[in-house]
Amino acid sequence: MAMVMSDSIKTNWTVIFFPSLQINQSGHERELSLDVDQFCEILSIVLNKGSREEYEDLFNRVDVAKEGYVDWDKFCSHMLLEYYEKDDRMKTTQVQ
Repeated sequence: MAMVMSDSIKTNWTVIFFPSLQINQSGHERELSLDVDQFCEILSIVLNKGSREEYEDLFNRVDVAKEGYVDWDKFCSHMLLEYYEKDDRMKTTQVQ
């Protein structure tokens, strides 16, 4: 079962990654990233619904390169692609 994210869930997601930049030991900015365990734990706390299996499925769909982490850029890219695909499906099903 694919997990569908509501607007409130997406808003909560931005809280997870905000601020999205941290300073590493050498003084350079780096993006915050989450591994699968962190991702699942945070989503279970923030959403208070869904299963670990659903969270892992979402993690795997966001982490298409299988690098083992999800960051803000990956998440945004996934959401944009999902919206574009949904929009295309809606356009093809509309009767003109």
